[in-house]
Amino acid sequence: MRIESLVSVVVAVSKKDDNIYGCVECIMEQSYQNLEIILVYDATCERSKRICNNLSIMDMRIKIIGILQDKEKSSHEDFRTLAFYEGLLQAKGSYITFVDNRDRIRKDMIRYLLRTCTKYQCQISSLSRKSTNFGKGKIRVYRRNAAFLSRKFTSEFNGKLFDIDLFEDLNLLEKEGGYGDNFILYRLYYRAKKAAIIDKQMYYEVKEKRNFFIDKQIQLNNGIQLFKDRINFFKDKERTLLYLSHEYYCMFLAAYYLYIARNKKEKDMEKVLASFKKEYDRVRSNIITPINRKIFLSLLYYLPGLCAGIARILAIDYSLLKKCVSRI
Repeated sequence: MRIESLVSVVVAVSKKDDNIYGCVECIMEQSYQNLEIILVYDATCERSKRICNNLSIMDMRIKIIGILQDKEKSSHEDFRTLAFYEGLLQAKGSYITFVDNRDRIRKDMIRYLLRTCTKYQCQISSLSRKSTNFGKGKIRVYRRNAAFLSRKFTSEFNGKLFDIDLFEDLNLLEKEGGYGDNFILYRLYYRAKKAAIIDKQMYYEVKEKRNFFIDKQIQLNNGIQLFKDRINFFKDKERTLLYLSHEYYCMFLAAYYLYIARNKKEKDMEKVLASFKKEYDRVRSNIITPINRKIFLSLLYYLPGLCAGIARILAIDYSLLKKCVSRI
């Protein structure tokens, strides 16, 4: 008799928990049944506690964990990262996936992701977030470096299944104030020998207007530190992945310059432009950077005033910045 792997599903239950019943119902109705469902709620919110207790009565697979959150300093994203980490510490599954309480998943998502991992011997299986494919879905399998260079994998936990051993000795809260998914995902992919991406729509995110840089109060220095940490991580490991990290950092600085140019923050523009030009000198001869990106970066390098004017006309917003931190 074949023994099915236990899969842990961690759900961060924020105070905006109106959608939690629908979310948990999607998980309970999964075609793959060997699950432990870990609901992590804010212990300072009595309503969240009651909801989670009620849900735990409905299904014996549900386990609830209450955590304390600093009301004054913490944001929704901080709670989400803390909740995922606490759920990870309590998880007993061989594999783990993370779901936000506002989102929905198709009833065969976990079975599909797990089957991909086992069939292709992958440590990570991921859904393509841009896909509108509701059919079978093409599966692409990459070895470690190729996964990075494909630029197809996103730096977020949602819509992915992980071999839980990848998290050994990794602390999601290592950085004070943290970077959440963006800080940890590239480390997990580097540990994985193989990763698969599936061109299939199975994770449905309820869109909210969230500004990555405002909600988390991540200003320029923290954004820069995120990329510098990544560069230092790959410095003595993989040259191609170091090149890629410099490319991402350069793109981030370019996007930040356009963003503050649009908002006419003249004081910050010179500082950001100087940092960008310094990083561009490393990227211009980078053999892995696509030509279209090099053209964009070159235009900003040689014609910053013109690019700033275009940014104001096009009303460049924070979405460009978020895009720059969305890939592993």
